Formats: sequence, structure tokens, C-alpha cells
Amino acid sequence: MLRWNENFTSPIVGDASFVAEHRQVGKFGDARPHGYGLGLFVGTHNGLREVYHSGSTAGYSAFLTRFPDQRVSVAVLCNATSAQATQYAHAVADLYLGDLLEPAEPAATHTLTSVEINRVAGLYRFDTTGRPVTIAREKDGLRAGRAALLPQSALRFLTSGRPVWELDARGMRVADEFGTVEEYRVLLR
Repeated sequence: MLRWNENFTSPIVGDASFVAEHRQVGKFGDARPHGYGLGLFVGTHNGLREVYHSGSTAGYSAFLTRFPDQRVSVAVLCNATSAQATQYAHAVADLYLGDLLEPAEPAATHTLTSVEINRVAGLYRFDTTGRPVTIAREKDGLRAGRAALLPQSALRFLTSGRPVWELDARGMRVADEFGTVEEYRVLLR
């Protein structure tokens, strides 16, 4: 994995233009960027350019990230699907990148009432794949899987990964910094 990762800095397999293609953000048909470039995601983490990929299935969770401008890479391989490989990798990277990072977490700017929490909490289904997602009550807030939903209003939330979650009459709409949108339909509240 180390050799494969280093190939993106000092190409042996392919040339510099081949490697550069993997860092180019793809575009939707209407020319909006979507953040995915030839097998790798291209984005930012706390203000630094990041190229990464993750995966999980029955029995494992993995995350490999590169900060090409700082020449820092972190790989985390976990032998449990529920392991938080992305969070572990970012925690390690944050230790090494320290002062170069911008503040990590968006802030909650709205305090949810119990009525607002009940309006959002429930079981949702991802329109494209049918995958279920639970938005659960947690102490004084909400969580979608591993991500805390930080309320900006009664209907709009941020997560540490910066996607925007917005509640509408049919369910939840999630949009990332590249304009990629996922629609979740409410199944049970």
C-alpha cells in the first residue's frame, strides 16, 4: 500500500499526467464538480487539500488519505465493519499536521427543542440504493450513523464532513461541497 500510495507522488506506474488525472475532480453532465476523480475522492480536510478513498463491508473498514502538498499519508485498516477508520485516520493526520489545520468542527448555531428533535429523528431510506439510515435521538441532539448532526436551524444541519442535511416534507436531502445530492425518504418517525 505504501508503494502504491507513493506512486502518486513519484510515479513509477504511469507518468505524471496519468497520476494528475486521478486528482482531477470529475463533473456532472451540467458541469458541476462532484468530488470523485478516477477512483479517488478529491477534497479538503480542515483547509488542506486531501485525496482519499474509503471502504467497508462485512468484517472490515478502511481509509487511505493523502495530503499531497504536505507529503503526509495515513492508512487505517480495521477488522470490523463498524470501526471508524476515517475518523481514526484524520485523528492521526491531525497530530502530524497540527498548526497547518483550520478549525475542525462546524458549530451548532441552533438549539433544538424536543419537538424539533422528534420531527427529524427516524428511519430513512436512500432513494438510489434503498439503504436504510437511522437519524437517532442522542442526549440533546441527533446523530446520523456515526455523524453528529449540528443544527443550523430546525430543518438544516451540518456534520464534521461538511455535508448539509436539510429536512423537507418527503425526507432528508444531503448535499456535499461538490453539489452531490443524496435523497433520503422518511420511512418511520
